[in-house]
Amino acid sequence: MRSLIADGAGNHPFGGRAIIAASASVRIAGHRTRTLSAQSGFRAAETTEVRVPVGGRHPHPGRRTPAPFRAARSPQSAAAPTLSPMKPRRASEPIYSTAIVAGRALFGGLRLKRSVTGADNIPATGGAVLAMTHFGYLEFALVEWVTWLTTRRRVRFLAKQSVFDKPVVGWLMRGMRHIAVDMKAGAAAYAAAVQALRDGEIIGVFPEAGVSASFRVRDLKTGAVRLAAEASVPVIPVAVWGGQRLMTKRHRVRFGERFGVPVSFAFGTPLHPEPTADVHAATNELRQRMQQLVDGLQRDYPVDGTGQWWQPRHLGGTAPTPAEAAAADAAREAAREAKREASAN
Repeated sequence: MRSLIADGAGNHPFGGRAIIAASASVRIAGHRTRTLSAQSGFRAAETTEVRVPVGGRHPHPGRRTPAPFRAARSPQSAAAPTLSPMKPRRASEPIYSTAIVAGRALFGGLRLKRSVTGADNIPATGGAVLAMTHFGYLEFALVEWVTWLTTRRRVRFLAKQSVFDKPVVGWLMRGMRHIAVDMKAGAAAYAAAVQALRDGEIIGVFPEAGVSASFRVRDLKTGAVRLAAEASVPVIPVAVWGGQRLMTKRHRVRFGERFGVPVSFAFGTPLHPEPTADVHAATNELRQRMQQLVDGLQRDYPVDGTGQWWQPRHLGGTAPTPAEAAAADAAREAAREAKREASAN
């Protein structure tokens, strides 16, 4: 015998005259039992259970089967059934999902001690720009990891075209729908990022445009604010502290030093730049907020950084000052340019 449940009016909430609803099973002596699961998504009003034969023959031929769906209507059941809101399912992305699993395995294997504040500033839906500090080479993966763990949302990053040119890495980056940036002609990447934001994606950017070896927030490019203003989405300042202890420039981190490292994350209050806003003023405000987040993470960091290479100079560490780091960056860029000119000749 099969148990069918419909609303008191006898209407199928999606059309027709019957719906199998709420998990039900019926046991009749001498006959088999069938359990039918509900189709979720509606709330039955006055419900009536109607029993019909499973195999086409009534178990008791001499008895008359009650006519289905003849329950008396009540004022409540006369109304149309209420549909429960259903969250849209995200499209499957096997490459991205695999990368998330690999990242969780890596960071779990390293026994990183993460601490996260302000994750509720990440919108549950809709576009947003994550403007992140850049003190090491793994912040993109760390922020992606934490964003997924806390919100189950994916982040699309803007990355240099040279990364996409690498055989395997480039295939992965394209499969994860990250956006390539040609540093000499970035208009196409900018347009792609704006469209992605309007489509409801989260875009991750490093507005410092490079790793800060001083572990202080450098002057920012205006791109993060301009993206948010044009797409009418918020820009969220994000600070990461401790990630530089895993991998950064100008310092080789030994493998054993990467285990058990505390990594702190702070997602700040979103900014909502208007299309007519002064992008330079808004960018300066963004920088100040990012530095304030970093100051808080450094203050509360559970490890004393006095005399350590990963601690900024003004807090007793041995990292270069902002001026020293800028001079070293300029010298390195000059050397690269000379090398490119020599290879061109």
